Amino acid sequence: AMEVDGLGGSDACSSGLSVVVAAGPYTLADDLAYEPLHELLQDLKNSPPNMLVLLGPFVDVEQPLVAGGLIDVSFQQLFQTQVCQRWTASQAHYTHGCLQEVVIGNSRN
Repeated sequence: AMEVDGLGGSDACSSGLSVVVAAGPYTLADDLAYEPLHELLQDLKNSPPNMLVLLGPFVDVEQPLVAGGLIDVSFQQLFQTQVCQRWTASQAHYTHGCLQEVVIGNSRN
């Protein structure tokens, strides 16, 4: 058995390691509502993995609204309100205590 950051030690996690990997961008071309991220987090509520790896870009510099300078907040504020707050809110649904998350940025962040 392989143990990753303590995942193998808990009875709740002894049934095997499940990993979900998702890659951004997490927005659509015509808005910054982060609907794809929202849908991913909603889907994970039904079957939470032991590990979630989120790959950027999170605030994509090539997204048309961002690239066109049509946002009135900083990249950091957009990341905080659209990504971090959604993630924090969704964590309450992962009650088995085994979820580990890895967030990896991208050169387009």
